[in-house]
This record gives sequence, C-alpha cells and structure tokens, in this order.
Amino acid sequence: MFTNVREGRSPMLAVRISPLKPRLVVFHGFEPDDLDVKLSEYDRVPLVHSVAPSVEYLIKSLRRLYRVALRMKLGKPVRVPPKVTA
Repeated sequence: MFTNVREGRSPMLAVRISPLKPRLVVFHGFEPDDLDVKLSEYDRVPLVHSVAPSVEYLIKSLRRLYRVALRMKLGKPVRVPPKVTA
C-alpha cells in the first residue's frame, strides 16, 4: 500500500523491480498516473485507487473485506459486516 506519495518515480517501478510481486497494489491519497496503470497491466498486478478518508479506515475496511471473503471461501454463512468507523 502506497500512501501520500507526492514526488519521485512511480511507486509501481518499485513493484516492477522487486523479485516478489504483490497480489494487489493500493494507492491512497494520490491518483495513479498512466505509467502506473501500464506497469500494473504489464505485471498483471491489480491496481486500486482508494479515496478512503484515512489510512486507518482503509486498513479496517480491507480487513473486513478479507474476513468476508475468507468466510465465503470456507463455505460459512456470511453476515453483513458492521460499518467501519475511523
């Protein structure tokens, strides 16, 4: 997850040269540019642009989503998750 990157090279370049590829890249606080999108397509790494109000809110939301997906994968009943508060 990249947050509040303002200057320098594309964060996707760091992903590109890394020997380990993440399953997902999240940009928070800034929009990915055309280079980011092209690199994510080339490496087949999903790219997400988050407009969550804070990093804490984003992390809580991702954890909640993970728990729901895990329950679905395990075949357990899924309840509507509670609303996340920052």
